[in-house]
Amino acid sequence: HQERLLAGPLRDHIREARRLGSVAALELDLDNGYIGDFGWRLMSEAIRRGALLRPLGNVVYFTPAYTISDEELAKAYEVLEASLQTIL
Repeated sequence: HQERLLAGPLRDHIREARRLGSVAALELDLDNGYIGDFGWRLMSEAIRRGALLRPLGNVVYFTPAYTISDEELAKAYEVLEASLQTIL
């Protein structure tokens, strides 16, 4: 699923994608870095779309439950992609 984001229309906004175990992080290439309202705006848009994402500054973390289904994980990435397209 992460590969889809890296190959899609948002790839120009992603500075780095990393993963360790079940935790994934997407660092976005934004001028405001850690400060600013981007994280709050992204979280609000994601909640409006039905997912709770946890951005910290310009990094969006995925820490899914071990029991998450492939469909649920795909939905989370779809929400992230749509939310980013709306905000950016």
